[in-house]
Amino acid sequence: WDPGVTGFQARALAETGPPAASALVVAGTDSDETGVVVRWDGAAAQVFSWESVGPLADVIWSSYYARCFAVGRSGEILHSPDGVQWTEAPPLAPGSFSGGEAVAVRSGYNGGSALVVAVGNGIVCSEDGHSQWSVCASPAAVLHDVVWTGERFVAVGEGGLILVSLDGRDWSAVESGTTVSLRGVSTTGATVVAVGDGGTILRSPADPPEPGGVVE
Repeated sequence: WDPGVTGFQARALAETGPPAASALVVAGTDSDETGVVVRWDGAAAQVFSWESVGPLADVIWSSYYARCFAVGRSGEILHSPDGVQWTEAPPLAPGSFSGGEAVAVRSGYNGGSALVVAVGNGIVCSEDGHSQWSVCASPAAVLHDVVWTGERFVAVGEGGLILVSLDGRDWSAVESGTTVSLRGVSTTGATVVAVGDGGTILRSPADPPEPGGVVE
C-alpha cells in the first residue's frame, strides 16, 4: 500500500492491541527528515507528522501500558493509546539522549514493576509511560538496540558493548568477546542473539551471565 508520503522511509513496524482497535503502525521519516507515523487499519492509511520531530527510528506496542511508543533519532519520545492520538513526552536535558544512527525502545515487566526503556547515546526510562522520563544511565558507547527477555533488559552497541539490567535503571556490562559494533539484539525465549558488523553473531542464554561474565 502507498501511504502517500513523499520520500517516505519506513524504519519500524508495530501492531496495536487491546483495548485499541487492531492496526499496523509504521514509524519513519519523509523527504524533509520529519518524523512520520502511518497507521493502517486494513482499509485506509492515516498519516501523522511533526515538524518538531526528527526521523523516527523505532516503534513498539506495549501490552502492559496499552499504548504505542515511538522514538526519534534526536531524542524525541512519542506515545499513543491507539496509534491516532499522539503525545510528545517532555523534553529531556539538552544532549542527554539522542540516537545518531539508531534508537530503540522496549518495555518490560518484572516483579510487579513495569518500565519503558529507550536507548541511544544514553538510556532513558519511564515508569508511567507518559510524562515522567529520566536518564537512567550514560553508557561509554552509543547503543543500537535493546530487548526485554522476560527477566531483564539487554542492550547492545558500539565496540561490542553489551549491557544488562534487571530493572532498567541499574545497568552492568557483560564481556562480549568482540570489539565490533553490535547492531541488533533479539530473544527466542531461551536464547538471546546479538548481531553486528562483519557478520558477527553472538548468543547467550536468555538469562545472561552475571556482570563480568562472557557471551559465547
